[in-house]
This record gives sequence, structure tokens and C-alpha cells, in this order.
Amino acid sequence: MRTIHKKTLVAGLKTACLGMVLAVASVSASDQIPAGPQKKPIVLVGGTIHTMAGATIENGMILFDKGKIVAVGEKSRFRLMHSASIFPESTCIRA
Repeated sequence: MRTIHKKTLVAGLKTACLGMVLAVASVSASDQIPAGPQKKPIVLVGGTIHTMAGATIENGMILFDKGKIVAVGEKSRFRLMHSASIFPESTCIRA
């Protein structure tokens, strides 16, 4: 029969507790904090859009208002709103 020394047991418990603390900390650290309400429309202009239906729109435009996509299409088919924040394709994040 194997004997476990008290120091070994204490060290093992410390390691297990540290592991549990780190696991809980990493879960709570990944909580998402929603942004505040959208204050004005946002338009992404000039990029290539790949739709869920499989279509590709070159020189496209995506309009967001109140946190939702409200328009998608070719830039030439829309008049841009003066009150919107407009982001040219070159300033958009590529993911």
C-alpha cells in the first residue's frame, strides 16, 4: 500500500485549487458587454459583399440602423444619408 505524504497532498490540493480559480477567471473574463444603443446610421461602402444566398455584390453598401442591417446592395442604387457615419471599404476590418 502506498503512503501519501502530507506535503504532497497539500501541494496537489493547491495545484487543483489554482486550476479551478484560473478556469473560473477565464470564463468570467470572456463575458461580452453589449455596446450602447446605436446613435446614428452606419454605412459600409465600396467593398465586396458575399450574401448568405450565395450572391456576390461588387462595390457594395451595407446600412446599419438601430443595431440591425436595413439595406444591402450595390452602392450606385442608394443615396447615402447625410446623418450616417460612412466608412469606405479601405477603412473596414478584414477578418
